[in-house]
Amino acid sequence: MAPRRPFTSRVAALVAAGIITGVAYVALDPFAPTVSAQDSTSTTEADQSGNGAEPGDGSESANNDPETSEVILETLESSDDYNADLSFGNERTLSARADGTITWLPEDESILEPGDVLWEIDRQPVIYVDGEIPMYRDLFNGVKKGDDIRQLEEFLIAEGYGPDGWEADTSFNRTTRNAVKAFQKDEGMTQNGVLGPANIVVGTTAMRVSTTADLGAAATDGPILTVTDAIAEVTMSATSRQLPLFQKSPDVLVVLADGQELSARLDETKATPADESGRFGYSLTYVVDGSVGEAQPVKVRIVQVLASDALTVPVDALIALAEGGYAVEVQTGSGLALRAVEVIDFDDTRVAITGDVVAGDLVVVP
Repeated sequence: MAPRRPFTSRVAALVAAGIITGVAYVALDPFAPTVSAQDSTSTTEADQSGNGAEPGDGSESANNDPETSEVILETLESSDDYNADLSFGNERTLSARADGTITWLPEDESILEPGDVLWEIDRQPVIYVDGEIPMYRDLFNGVKKGDDIRQLEEFLIAEGYGPDGWEADTSFNRTTRNAVKAFQKDEGMTQNGVLGPANIVVGTTAMRVSTTADLGAAATDGPILTVTDAIAEVTMSATSRQLPLFQKSPDVLVVLADGQELSARLDETKATPADESGRFGYSLTYVVDGSVGEAQPVKVRIVQVLASDALTVPVDALIALAEGGYAVEVQTGSGLALRAVEVIDFDDTRVAITGDVVAGDLVVVP
């Protein structure tokens, strides 16, 4: 798609009035007049004859300064928005393993990570511990060896408990008990050196709180927390024609309903069943970088670099030349000069060019 050929009728008027000299005007069609750049020097009628233009004769006067715009050195980009949905995957529930009353709960949409308090029962906190082995028994000094003990000790060491140089193993001994008691003291738990399913929940990733039970409810009446993955996902549909664009630009912006922009990256592409006409589509999933409060409709914005560190002018500054190509009118100390340029690329308002222009030059814009 070639750039528009704007305002060349104005150039024709300047040629007809003799304000631009030595320029052959050729009309290719009634809507796209062009000029020739054989002589790119533009002067005023007053410069040629020593007399100003006659008032009321309809010609443009050198005293009427044309509108100009500065040539800018910049990176020219274009962007397109596509409808999408933001959500959180892997919804699941967490329940208490001890009787009592719920005395504290996290806020909805808060993020919980290993080491955080999940909830409190009778003022006793339940802690989220990093690991893959579910807490299925009480651990205390003298209990049978097991990998769940190593997992607990690794967590305690990571949290800064235990003596220097302590290495995790499968035995719960006096060192383990002392580290557990120090941990319990800091967390406001009963300092008995015992941890188990009543006060530990094991997991490996951050969680987002979706809903909670009621504060003051019985702990065993039902799930206490409904949680999801903490990382938001954005899903959208694409046609086979659109797919190459999305694959070429895996890094996108996700625009929330309030206008906030978050970075996201293409994570998964799946083909969807063919429609009634036999055309296949695709489902794209992006992983969002940043914290998002709630699920919502969003826009996926793909930004493409059209030209890096390029000279740009308004699209309306381009003049189509009879011999092909384009030019711009540059304001100089002696008048207007028609300078041939090459088009690199363009967006809706500006065009990147190369040619006998530099950043800071002023080009005429109708």
